[in-house]
Amino acid sequence: MRLMGLALLALALGGCGGRKVGDGDRFGAGKWELEGWMESDQGSTRDVPGAVQTDTVDLSAQQADYPPASVFFSRFYHGEKEWPDVSFHNGEISGNLHKRQTDVRLSGSYGPDHFKVTFHFGGNFEQVVEGKLTEPAS
Repeated sequence: MRLMGLALLALALGGCGGRKVGDGDRFGAGKWELEGWMESDQGSTRDVPGAVQTDTVDLSAQQADYPPASVFFSRFYHGEKEWPDVSFHNGEISGNLHKRQTDVRLSGSYGPDHFKVTFHFGGNFEQVVEGKLTEPAS
């Protein structure tokens, strides 16, 4: 039933002529390359061999139709089940994830072919996750 509601919402927002309102506010379908690293007062692990986590994600056209937050947390950054205070809107990412004992502030940007999100864990300790659409679906 929930999927039916999402489908109806997508149709309502869809407009005419097969082009969806807000197509630029979605992630593009295709092959995505992801990287994640840590940053702190002591520097970044981005250039440290073996310290950068990488992943490849194939995003189908159907998956790409979902709102950016749903795609991000289900396909690119797994494990978050709820994100009511995180906003993906007009290419900007902002808000807070509520963890057991702390809130994690998010900031970043995104578009159909890229994203970069910083998770601010407090103090000067951050995780950065960056993704690029390397092979758009045809």
